[in-house]
Amino acid sequence: SAAIPTDESNCELGPRSILEALLFVGTPENHPLSSTQLAGLMRGVSVAEVDELIAELNVGYRAANCPYRIESVGDGYRMTLAEAWLPMREALFG
Repeated sequence: SAAIPTDESNCELGPRSILEALLFVGTPENHPLSSTQLAGLMRGVSVAEVDELIAELNVGYRAANCPYRIESVGDGYRMTLAEAWLPMREALFG
């Protein structure tokens, strides 16, 4: 199995970064991941903690003016472009 590269970033491997990676990767069908699914993939993290971590990540994304957000879709979550960046996506993909 491949080792997780730690020398390429200062990202600490913790619940927040693991959650972020899971949402970035998503599912092969691009279906939203539910809090229950995400908590099941993360050791020692409850469903309520997943929701709290997502809220914290979104606050950080907005504060850093990141082009992406985590959006609630149905009963799950998915990474998406922030609204201001949607015209760029349309320009690239029509």
